[in-house]
Amino acid sequence: MHVHFGDVVSPASRPEHRGNNGLPLESDGQALTLTLTIQETADLLGISRSKAYEAARVGQIPSIRVGTRLLVSRRRLEQMIDGQTQ
Repeated sequence: MHVHFGDVVSPASRPEHRGNNGLPLESDGQALTLTLTIQETADLLGISRSKAYEAARVGQIPSIRVGTRLLVSRRRLEQMIDGQTQ
């Protein structure tokens, strides 16, 4: 899975790297999702799953609840890492 931080233009943001549904594609041709699971977020940040859940609970990681699932916005996570959130 590729997550791009900083001002570098992601290849997935270019039209030729988008699938038929308009979603950006990973290098293996899979569509990037708009959200990440807590486990995916933990893996990307290099922290444990329990730390990621705790950080989401206290608002350090931007998360949304959909039913019983806790998801993290890929875009808001990138902005947070880049220091662009309040």
